[in-house]
Amino acid sequence: MGTFKHIDNKKVPGHLDWFGWCTWDAFYMDVNPQGIKEGLERFMEGGCPPRFLIIDDGWQETYNDFQKEGEPFVEGSQFASRLTDIKENGKFRALKQDIPCYDLQEFTNFIKESYGLKFVYVWHALLGYWGGLHPSSETMRKYNPKIEYPIQSPGNTGNLRDIAMDSLEKFGVGVIDPQRIFDFYNDLHSYLASCGVDGVKVDVQTLLETLGFGHGGRVALTGRYQEALEESIARNFGANNLICCMNHNSDSFYR
Repeated sequence: MGTFKHIDNKKVPGHLDWFGWCTWDAFYMDVNPQGIKEGLERFMEGGCPPRFLIIDDGWQETYNDFQKEGEPFVEGSQFASRLTDIKENGKFRALKQDIPCYDLQEFTNFIKESYGLKFVYVWHALLGYWGGLHPSSETMRKYNPKIEYPIQSPGNTGNLRDIAMDSLEKFGVGVIDPQRIFDFYNDLHSYLASCGVDGVKVDVQTLLETLGFGHGGRVALTGRYQEALEESIARNFGANNLICCMNHNSDSFYR
C-alpha cells in the first residue's frame, strides 16, 4: 500500500528502553505538579525510579458548556469538554508548596534534574481534546473548528455502546479544519518542545472514523490527520516520540 512501514524499518522510540510511569491511574484528571513530585519520590524510595514519565489527561486548558456550577451533573457531559488554549492550565502555572516552578517549562526541567527523568511526554487527543477545540476560543479560532456530530455505525452500536461516543454524538465535537490540522499540531508540539517535553501520547484517535461526512470520508480524513501528526512529531521532537492510543481501527493502522 505504501502508506506505512514495518517496525523493522522504523527507529524505535528511545523511551522504550526505560521503565516509565503514566500518571493516569494515580490521578485521573486530577493530575497536578505536587502529586507528580510525590509520586516520583515514592518510586525513588522504593528503589525503582522511572526514567520516563507521561503526564496524562488533566494538564490542558479546557471548558465545558454543559457543566454549570450548582447544577446537577449530566452523565457523559465530561467528554464534551473542549480545548481553549495550547498552553498548560492553572494547575501547572504559579506553582506553590515546595516546587520552585512557575510554568510547564520550569516544572519539566525541575523533575528531569531532580529525579533523573530522561523522557517526559504529555497527553492530548487527536482532535486536541475529547470534545475537540472550542469554537469560541480566541486562541483556537485560527484552526477554524466547527461543531460536528459523530455518526456511529449500526455495527458498532449493535456490538457495544460506549459512553464517550454516545456523549459526543449528543454534544458534538469541535472538529479542526483538515486544512489547518498541521498548523494546530505544529503550534502545540513546538510549544511543548520549548517546555522541554520530549514527545506525546495521542489519544481518542478512532473518533475520526465517525466524522468523515463532508470531509471526503473517514479514510481521507484519517489520512490528513495522521500525516499532519507525524510531520509535526518529526519536526518538533526530532524522533519517533509518539504513543498512539485508542487507534485500533484499520484507517489509523494503515495510514
